[in-house]
Amino acid sequence: MSSLPNAKASKAARNSSKAVKTNSYRTILSVSFVTLLGACATPPSQVIVAPQISQAAMPIYSGNNISLAVVDLRPSNHLIQILRKDKPAELFSPAQSLSDSLSASLSQYLNAQGLSTQGGVTQMKVSIEKALVSVQQSMVKYQASSEIRLLVNINKGDKTYSQVLTSKGNSNGPIKADIAVLERDLNQQLGKVISELANNPELIAFMQNN
Repeated sequence: MSSLPNAKASKAARNSSKAVKTNSYRTILSVSFVTLLGACATPPSQVIVAPQISQAAMPIYSGNNISLAVVDLRPSNHLIQILRKDKPAELFSPAQSLSDSLSASLSQYLNAQGLSTQGGVTQMKVSIEKALVSVQQSMVKYQASSEIRLLVNINKGDKTYSQVLTSKGNSNGPIKADIAVLERDLNQQLGKVISELANNPELIAFMQNN
């Protein structure tokens, strides 16, 4: 009769062991699932927008004040797209708002030229219509094309000024496109557009004409 309790105890031990193994398997599966999700969830690809202006600012707007506004009218947020045959496009968006970055750089440059952007009756609005680097990537080479297009509108009392600035570029190379190089070239191109905007003779004449 004493063997019955022992049999029950043995069965209980086996059930307990199975429960521990089942819980262990569940834990392993849960960890594996979370790890898999983490591997599939690619973090957003970003580029740093910091326009590089090579032309030194000259004090040509002394005594003028404007209210500056920069708006982004682009249909998509990304600045760089890598296109491969039969594969989804790889997109790189700005780490900070493009309009904010462009506004900060343009404002700093205009201030150095003697044009205060802290507020004034004269209103300058810069609309970003296009800013994109498109890369066609193959197994052995890449080809990149870039375009930046800005629309500038200035209201000065009953006078208005409008200007369209466009900058295009092309590059190519062997193997794979280097994102750091594309980012650098884009910032140089943005800096060139800012310089052309601020140093345009027609804009200077408009601002200096009372």
